[in-house]
Formats: sequence, C-alpha cells, structure tokens
Amino acid sequence: MTIAANPAQSLWGQLGSFSFFAAGIVSDLLLVRLFLLLGYTWFILNAIVGFPSWPALYAETSTYSFDSIVWNLLGFYVHMSGFVRLLLDERPVEMSEEEAALWRMFYRHSGISRMLFKSQVLALGRFDDFAPGTVITCDTSPTVSSSANDHRQVGQNGQPVAPTSLNANTVTPASAQDEVRTGPEPRNDRRLYIIMEGHVRAATIIYGEERILRMSSGDMFEFKYLNLFGVHIGFLDAKMRATATSHVRTFSIPVRSLEAMAAGSGTMRQAWYSIIIAAISREAERPDLYYASSNEEADALDAAPSSLLGRASIFDPLADDELPPSDLPGSGEFFKHPLTNFAKLLCQSISLPWPFSKSFPGLRHAAAPPPEGKRAADIVRSQLERMPVESSSSSTTGASSTNPWTRFEITEA
Repeated sequence: MTIAANPAQSLWGQLGSFSFFAAGIVSDLLLVRLFLLLGYTWFILNAIVGFPSWPALYAETSTYSFDSIVWNLLGFYVHMSGFVRLLLDERPVEMSEEEAALWRMFYRHSGISRMLFKSQVLALGRFDDFAPGTVITCDTSPTVSSSANDHRQVGQNGQPVAPTSLNANTVTPASAQDEVRTGPEPRNDRRLYIIMEGHVRAATIIYGEERILRMSSGDMFEFKYLNLFGVHIGFLDAKMRATATSHVRTFSIPVRSLEAMAAGSGTMRQAWYSIIIAAISREAERPDLYYASSNEEADALDAAPSSLLGRASIFDPLADDELPPSDLPGSGEFFKHPLTNFAKLLCQSISLPWPFSKSFPGLRHAAAPPPEGKRAADIVRSQLERMPVESSSSSTTGASSTNPWTRFEITEA
C-alpha cells in the first residue's frame, strides 16, 4: 500500500531541494558550486533540527540522523573547497609593467586571462637581455667572428655598461639572480623566444634554401617548436641561428614546458592555437624589407634607420574597447561590483532543459588530435632527443668545413 507523506518537509528541506534544482539549470561552474553548497547547507540544518515537518522550523522530538549529517558535511566540504578556489581565481592579478605588456600581447591574440597567463605562461618562462653580437640560439655549432667581441654590453635600462671582453655567445642576465649562460643552449634547454625589444638577425636554412630574416619586437622563434601543440606548422627540417644585432630583450619558454602545456589544459591549448595563428599571419604579411639573401644585404637592413628598436604596439596598454567586461570570468574586476556581477552571471548562465531550450549537440565531445599535427609533434620530439649537447668551447672555435653558418657571420661594422 502506498501512503503519501503528509505534511510536507520543512522550509529547510524545501530550500535544499530548490538549491539542487537551481544547480541543474545554470551552466557556469562557479554558480553550480554555489547552489550545491547552499543545498548541502540547508540539508545539514534540516538534519540538525530533527527533520521537522511543514511549517515547523524544528522538530519537538529529539530525533537525529547522524549519517545524514556526516554525508551532507562531506558534500558541503567538497563543494565549499571548489567554490572558494573558483572565487579566488577572480581576484586581481598583480604583475610588473613588463609582465603586463607581455600579457597584453597574449590577450590581444588569444583572450587569455591574467591569472592563467601568470600561472601557466609567465611562471614557466624568463626574461633575458642579449648584448649585440650574442648568438641567442643555434641548431649547430656556430662560428662567430671575433669582431662581435667589440660590442659593448647593454644593461636592462638600455644604457651601455663598462666595456668588457664579451664573448659572442654570452647572455646578459635579466637580473642578478639569473645565471650567465655561454654557448648554444643544450637540447634539454631549447626554448621558444618572444622578442620584447630590439633586432635579431636570423639566418635560416629551410629545405636547403638559405635566407636571412630580420626580426623585431613582437616576433617569436623557432616556429618548429610550435608543432608540439599538435598543429602542423611545418619548418620541421628548418635550421636557424639567431643573433642579436642590437640590445635585445626576450621572454622565453623551455620546450619541455611547451610539451607540458600541449598535454595539459584545453583552455591553454586553445590560447596557444590563437597565438600560433597570429604568428603565422604576421610572418605571411611581413614586408620584403625584412628579408635578405646575403649577409651584405642584411648589413644594409640593420644599418638603415628604423623605429622598430622599441616595443611593438601589440604590447601597448589596452584601449577602453579592448578591456574585458567586469562580469566575465578572469577579468580581474569581479570584486569591484560583486553583487551586480553575480546577477549578470546568473542571468547569462541560466540554461533551461528541453523542451524550453534547444540542447547543444556534442557538448561532451572533444576533437581528437589531428594525425598530421601529431606526426609533426613526434618529429620535433625525435629531433630534440637526437640533438647533441653543445659545449661553449666548441661554439667559439674557428670555422669548420661542415659548419653551415660561416657565410652568415656578422661582419664588423
């Protein structure tokens, strides 16, 4: 025999049921956690007061269900920890002006938030200064002319410091804590470089064709490491020797960190896909004046007056129409008007079930790694594993008969 419960459950039980219902019709994870947290709160209170019936707020008899209290407390803890973690992500993120400038480049290309940038990009890389004549990266043992030693070392503020016998492969550290590195970087420290300021001359050999490229603020190299994200970029057989032709400031990320990002968060992969598209577009639109087919032509390009020694406009402060909305997750402005932003977020994230709204097809589906991109990433990993470890002594010796970079040496001005 079926007996209907009468009277109905108490106000606390009604509020708990409504909270669980609300958690099912919102799409934002912060609100889902909030409503589940409220639901467990009401059910804990309902168990503590003895499961009263409507309209009583507490039971007159001392009846307690300790297992209900324990399970509801466990659910409360799980969702409270998740809610607090998501809420802390909305705090303003403090960065230096240089770090903020680099974030603005990433944000303009990919829309990445400050918090994601600082925790998953900035924390993995470093800033470096390179004096004129410094070989920044090289695929084989380079030969650098002795005239490069005559350049003066440049400090972080752009002012020359006391003249020293600067080896052409010596890196000027970005800070006192940075280690001075000599010679080409070993295979376990290969890096993707982003130029913040200055000029870089890149001698490239792609499928046997030799070319010299002048790069400036906003450019990045080497492209072939971007294949690690599973997108076929190409340049798999390309070789490059990048040399600073002025004071150069860079931000670089180790290749091993790129591999970790490629295998990690989908949000970061999507951000890097946008960065890759922007980098390729910049390369495709590059004027011919950035290319040279001989060292003499490259010398003429470097000697020509240029306004590109400073930072590119991609690093400039954001205009008003570029700022993210304050209610957008990751904007860093959420706590300036928390109640208003919560209300906006709630209205935007309500998703009613069928038949009141259409379902989104393939909501749980994820794109499989493209076979061509996966193959390119495997080739780059294989090249890195076979890459010999260069020594600083071999990088400053005389020209070798097998050295492909001899004709690209920077001649004395």
